Amino acid sequence: VFKAEEKAYADEQVHWSPIEYQDNQGCIDLIERSPTGILRILDTQCKTPKASDRTFAAAVSKEHRKHAFFLEPRKAGLKQFKEDEAFVVRHFAGNVCYMAAHFLDKNNDTLHADFESALCASGSGLIAAMFKPAEPKAGAGGARRKASAFNSVARRFMNDLDSLMVDLNSTYVHFVRCLKPNLQLQPQTMSPKLVLNQLRCSGTFEAVQLIAASYPSRIPYADIHGRYKEHMPDFVQALGTLPPPPPLPLPLTLGPNPDPNLRSDCVCSRRVRVVAT
Repeated sequence: VFKAEEKAYADEQVHWSPIEYQDNQGCIDLIERSPTGILRILDTQCKTPKASDRTFAAAVSKEHRKHAFFLEPRKAGLKQFKEDEAFVVRHFAGNVCYMAAHFLDKNNDTLHADFESALCASGSGLIAAMFKPAEPKAGAGGARRKASAFNSVARRFMNDLDSLMVDLNSTYVHFVRCLKPNLQLQPQTMSPKLVLNQLRCSGTFEAVQLIAASYPSRIPYADIHGRYKEHMPDFVQALGTLPPPPPLPLPLTLGPNPDPNLRSDCVCSRRVRVVAT
Protein backbone atom coordinates (compact mmCIF):
# COMPACT_ATOMS: atom_id res chain seq x y z
CA VAL A 1 0.00 0.00 0.00
CA PHE A 2 2.74 2.46 0.99
CA LYS A 3 4.88 1.76 -2.07
CA ALA A 4 1.89 2.01 -4.40
CA GLU A 5 0.96 5.41 -2.94
CA GLU A 6 4.51 6.70 -3.20
CA LYS A 7 4.75 5.58 -6.81
CA ALA A 8 1.40 7.15 -7.70
CA TYR A 9 2.40 10.56 -6.37
CA ALA A 10 5.87 10.36 -7.91
CA ASP A 11 4.39 9.44 -11.32
CA GLU A 12 1.84 12.24 -11.17
CA GLN A 13 4.26 14.84 -9.74
CA VAL A 14 1.98 15.52 -6.79
CA HIS A 15 3.71 17.35 -3.95
CA TRP A 16 3.27 15.72 -0.54
CA SER A 17 5.24 15.01 2.61
CA PRO A 18 6.70 11.48 2.65
CA ILE A 19 6.40 9.53 5.89
CA GLU A 20 8.68 6.91 7.34
CA TYR A 21 7.42 3.34 7.57
CA GLN A 22 8.99 -0.04 8.14
CA ASP A 23 9.54 -1.93 4.89
CA ASN A 24 8.70 -5.59 5.52
CA GLN A 25 10.13 -6.82 2.20
CA GLY A 26 13.31 -8.07 3.89
CA CYS A 27 11.29 -10.29 6.21
CA ILE A 28 9.27 -11.65 3.28
CA ASP A 29 12.47 -12.46 1.38
CA LEU A 30 13.88 -14.20 4.44
CA ILE A 31 10.86 -16.49 4.59
CA GLU A 32 10.17 -17.33 0.95
CA ARG A 33 12.81 -16.00 -1.45
CA SER A 34 14.34 -18.63 -3.74
CA PRO A 35 16.59 -20.46 -3.22
CA THR A 36 17.61 -19.63 0.36
CA GLY A 37 14.35 -18.61 2.05
CA ILE A 38 13.33 -20.49 5.17
CA LEU A 39 10.47 -22.26 3.41
CA ARG A 40 12.76 -23.15 0.49
CA ILE A 41 15.28 -24.64 2.89
CA LEU A 42 12.46 -26.55 4.56
CA ASP A 43 11.45 -28.16 1.25
CA THR A 44 15.07 -29.05 0.51
CA GLN A 45 15.48 -30.66 3.92
CA CYS A 46 12.27 -32.66 3.42
CA LYS A 47 13.80 -34.16 0.27
CA THR A 48 17.22 -34.79 1.82
CA PRO A 49 17.92 -38.32 3.14
CA LYS A 50 18.42 -38.53 6.91
CA ALA A 51 17.47 -34.89 7.39
CA SER A 52 15.82 -33.92 10.67
CA ASP A 53 14.30 -30.91 12.40
CA ARG A 54 17.70 -30.17 13.90
CA THR A 55 19.47 -30.20 10.54
CA PHE A 56 16.74 -27.90 9.19
CA ALA A 57 17.19 -25.36 12.01
CA ALA A 58 20.97 -25.55 11.68
CA ALA A 59 20.76 -24.98 7.92
CA VAL A 60 18.52 -21.95 8.41
CA SER A 61 20.85 -20.50 11.04
CA LYS A 62 23.92 -21.08 8.90
CA GLU A 63 22.34 -19.39 5.87
CA HIS A 64 20.74 -16.40 7.59
CA ARG A 65 22.68 -15.67 10.79
CA LYS A 66 23.75 -12.29 9.35
CA HIS A 67 20.32 -11.42 7.93
CA ALA A 68 18.79 -8.21 9.34
CA PHE A 69 15.45 -9.93 10.04
CA PHE A 70 16.91 -13.08 11.57
CA LEU A 71 18.27 -13.82 15.04
CA GLU A 72 19.75 -16.90 16.63
CA PRO A 73 17.96 -17.83 19.87
CA ARG A 74 20.77 -16.81 22.20
CA LYS A 75 21.15 -13.40 20.53
CA ALA A 76 17.44 -12.88 21.08
CA GLY A 77 17.83 -13.61 24.79
CA LEU A 78 16.60 -17.22 24.56
CA LYS A 79 19.68 -18.89 26.00
CA GLN A 80 17.81 -22.13 26.72
CA PHE A 81 17.67 -22.97 23.00
CA LYS A 82 20.50 -23.94 20.67
CA GLU A 83 20.73 -22.88 17.02
CA ASP A 84 19.66 -26.36 15.89
CA GLU A 85 16.54 -26.24 18.06
CA ALA A 86 14.95 -22.89 17.24
CA PHE A 87 15.35 -19.63 15.34
CA VAL A 88 13.89 -16.13 15.62
CA VAL A 89 12.32 -14.03 12.85
CA ARG A 90 12.04 -10.28 13.36
CA HIS A 91 8.52 -9.66 12.06
CA PHE A 92 6.92 -6.22 11.77
CA ALA A 93 4.89 -6.90 14.91
CA GLY A 94 7.93 -8.10 16.88
CA ASN A 95 10.33 -11.00 17.28
CA VAL A 96 8.87 -14.50 17.01
CA CYS A 97 10.73 -17.64 18.09
CA TYR A 98 10.02 -20.76 16.02
CA MET A 99 10.73 -24.17 17.51
CA ALA A 100 12.11 -26.49 14.82
CA ALA A 101 10.44 -29.61 16.26
CA HIS A 102 8.01 -31.31 13.81
CA PHE A 103 8.65 -28.79 11.00
CA LEU A 104 9.64 -31.49 8.50
CA ASP A 105 6.78 -33.80 9.42
CA LYS A 106 4.15 -31.06 9.18
CA ASN A 107 5.49 -29.83 5.85
CA ASN A 108 5.05 -33.23 4.22
CA ASP A 109 1.49 -33.53 2.95
CA THR A 110 2.18 -36.61 0.83
CA LEU A 111 -0.38 -39.41 0.94
CA HIS A 112 0.72 -43.03 1.04
CA ALA A 113 0.40 -44.61 -2.41
CA ASP A 114 -2.07 -47.30 -1.25
CA PHE A 115 -4.20 -44.75 0.56
CA GLU A 116 -4.29 -42.43 -2.48
CA SER A 117 -5.26 -45.35 -4.75
CA ALA A 118 -8.10 -46.28 -2.40
CA LEU A 119 -9.40 -42.70 -2.42
CA CYS A 120 -9.22 -42.51 -6.22
CA ALA A 121 -11.38 -45.64 -6.40
CA SER A 122 -13.95 -44.26 -3.96
CA GLY A 123 -17.62 -44.72 -4.80
CA SER A 124 -18.14 -41.04 -3.98
CA GLY A 125 -17.65 -38.95 -7.10
CA LEU A 126 -16.49 -35.97 -5.00
CA ILE A 127 -13.80 -37.97 -3.18
CA ALA A 128 -12.60 -39.62 -6.38
CA ALA A 129 -12.36 -36.23 -8.13
CA MET A 130 -10.43 -34.66 -5.24
CA PHE A 131 -7.73 -37.32 -5.37
CA LYS A 132 -7.62 -37.91 -9.10
CA PRO A 133 -3.99 -38.22 -10.25
CA ALA A 134 -2.63 -35.17 -12.07
CA GLU A 135 -2.39 -35.43 -15.84
CA PRO A 136 1.20 -35.82 -17.12
CA LYS A 137 2.86 -32.67 -18.47
CA ALA A 138 3.94 -32.37 -22.08
CA GLY A 139 7.16 -34.25 -22.74
CA ALA A 140 6.73 -36.51 -19.72
CA GLY A 141 6.66 -39.60 -21.93
CA GLY A 142 3.12 -40.46 -20.86
CA ALA A 143 4.21 -41.35 -17.34
CA ARG A 144 1.95 -40.20 -14.57
CA ARG A 145 3.24 -38.49 -11.47
CA LYS A 146 4.16 -40.97 -8.81
CA ALA A 147 1.62 -41.09 -6.02
CA SER A 148 4.43 -40.93 -3.48
CA ALA A 149 5.96 -37.73 -4.92
CA PHE A 150 6.73 -35.14 -2.24
CA ASN A 151 3.84 -32.77 -1.63
CA SER A 152 4.97 -29.61 0.19
CA VAL A 153 2.64 -27.63 2.45
CA ALA A 154 5.03 -24.68 2.27
CA ARG A 155 5.05 -24.73 -1.53
CA ARG A 156 1.25 -24.77 -1.67
CA PHE A 157 1.15 -21.94 0.87
CA MET A 158 3.47 -19.77 -1.26
CA ASN A 159 1.48 -20.55 -4.40
CA ASP A 160 -1.74 -19.50 -2.65
CA LEU A 161 -0.13 -16.25 -1.52
CA ASP A 162 1.15 -15.55 -5.03
CA SER A 163 -2.35 -16.11 -6.39
CA LEU A 164 -3.80 -13.80 -3.74
CA MET A 165 -1.28 -11.06 -4.62
CA VAL A 166 -2.24 -11.32 -8.29
CA ASP A 167 -5.88 -10.73 -7.33
CA LEU A 168 -5.00 -7.86 -4.98
CA ASN A 169 -2.78 -6.15 -7.55
CA SER A 170 -5.61 -6.25 -10.10
CA THR A 171 -7.95 -4.29 -7.81
CA TYR A 172 -8.06 -0.96 -6.02
CA VAL A 173 -6.85 -0.72 -2.44
CA HIS A 174 -10.06 -1.03 -0.43
CA PHE A 175 -10.00 -3.18 2.66
CA VAL A 176 -11.52 -3.51 6.12
CA ARG A 177 -9.21 -3.82 9.10
CA CYS A 178 -10.62 -6.35 11.57
CA LEU A 179 -9.62 -6.02 15.23
CA LYS A 180 -10.25 -8.32 18.18
CA PRO A 181 -11.86 -6.18 20.92
CA ASN A 182 -11.11 -8.57 23.81
CA LEU A 183 -9.65 -11.99 24.54
CA GLN A 184 -12.77 -13.22 26.35
CA LEU A 185 -14.89 -13.14 23.15
CA GLN A 186 -17.52 -11.08 24.98
CA PRO A 187 -19.84 -8.55 23.28
CA GLN A 188 -19.78 -4.86 24.17
CA THR A 189 -16.35 -5.22 25.80
CA MET A 190 -13.29 -3.32 24.64
CA SER A 191 -9.73 -3.85 25.82
CA PRO A 192 -7.91 -0.61 24.90
CA LYS A 193 -4.43 -2.05 25.31
CA LEU A 194 -5.23 -5.06 23.10
CA VAL A 195 -6.80 -2.90 20.38
CA LEU A 196 -3.96 -0.36 20.47
CA ASN A 197 -1.38 -3.12 20.09
CA GLN A 198 -3.22 -4.53 17.05
CA LEU A 199 -3.37 -1.09 15.43
CA ARG A 200 0.36 -0.60 15.95
CA CYS A 201 1.33 -4.07 14.71
CA SER A 202 -0.88 -3.88 11.61
CA GLY A 203 0.60 -0.59 10.39
CA THR A 204 -2.79 1.15 10.63
CA PHE A 205 -1.34 4.29 12.23
CA GLU A 206 1.19 4.66 9.42
CA ALA A 207 -1.55 4.14 6.82
CA VAL A 208 -3.71 6.86 8.39
CA GLN A 209 -0.70 9.16 8.57
CA LEU A 210 0.02 8.49 4.90
CA ILE A 211 -3.54 9.30 3.86
CA ALA A 212 -3.57 12.44 6.02
CA ALA A 213 -0.34 13.66 4.39
CA SER A 214 -1.46 12.95 0.83
CA TYR A 215 -4.57 13.26 -1.33
CA PRO A 216 -7.07 10.49 -0.49
CA SER A 217 -10.04 11.93 -2.44
CA ARG A 218 -9.69 11.00 -6.11
CA ILE A 219 -12.22 11.63 -8.85
CA PRO A 220 -11.78 10.32 -12.42
CA TYR A 221 -10.83 13.15 -14.75
CA ALA A 222 -13.71 12.47 -17.16
CA ASP A 223 -16.26 12.71 -14.34
CA ILE A 224 -15.09 15.98 -12.84
CA HIS A 225 -14.38 17.62 -16.22
CA GLY A 226 -17.78 16.68 -17.58
CA ARG A 227 -19.58 17.90 -14.46
CA TYR A 228 -17.73 21.13 -13.75
CA LYS A 229 -16.12 22.20 -17.05
CA GLU A 230 -18.54 25.11 -17.45
CA HIS A 231 -17.24 26.58 -14.19
CA MET A 232 -13.55 26.08 -15.01
CA PRO A 233 -11.12 28.41 -16.76
CA ASP A 234 -11.13 28.40 -20.54
CA PHE A 235 -7.85 26.53 -20.86
CA VAL A 236 -9.24 23.71 -18.67
CA GLN A 237 -12.39 23.49 -20.77
CA ALA A 238 -10.21 23.27 -23.86
CA LEU A 239 -8.56 20.10 -22.56
CA GLY A 240 -11.56 18.10 -23.72
CA THR A 241 -13.17 15.04 -22.15
CA LEU A 242 -10.00 12.95 -22.18
CA PRO A 243 -7.12 13.56 -19.74
CA PRO A 244 -4.06 15.36 -21.13
CA PRO A 245 -1.12 13.09 -22.03
CA PRO A 246 1.44 14.47 -19.52
CA PRO A 247 0.85 14.90 -15.78
CA LEU A 248 -0.40 18.45 -15.24
CA PRO A 249 -0.52 19.68 -11.61
CA LEU A 250 -3.18 22.38 -11.58
CA PRO A 251 -4.88 24.18 -8.66
CA LEU A 252 -8.64 24.34 -9.05
CA THR A 253 -11.18 26.55 -7.30
CA LEU A 254 -13.83 24.16 -6.04
CA GLY A 255 -14.82 25.97 -2.88
CA PRO A 256 -13.17 27.40 0.24
CA ASN A 257 -9.76 26.06 1.27
CA PRO A 258 -9.06 24.14 -1.93
CA ASP A 259 -5.95 21.97 -2.08
CA PRO A 260 -6.35 19.67 -5.09
CA ASN A 261 -4.08 18.66 -7.95
CA LEU A 262 -5.16 17.72 -11.45
CA ARG A 263 -3.43 14.47 -12.38
CA SER A 264 -3.19 12.88 -15.79
CA ASP A 265 -6.16 10.59 -15.12
CA CYS A 266 -8.00 12.02 -12.11
CA VAL A 267 -8.32 14.94 -9.74
CA CYS A 268 -6.94 14.19 -6.29
CA SER A 269 -7.42 16.35 -3.23
CA ARG A 270 -7.32 16.38 0.53
CA ARG A 271 -10.67 18.14 0.78
CA VAL A 272 -13.09 18.98 -2.02
CA ARG A 273 -16.09 21.17 -1.29
CA VAL A 274 -18.62 22.06 -3.95
CA VAL A 275 -20.83 24.87 -2.69
CA ALA A 276 -24.20 25.42 -4.35
CA THR A 277 -25.12 29.07 -4.74
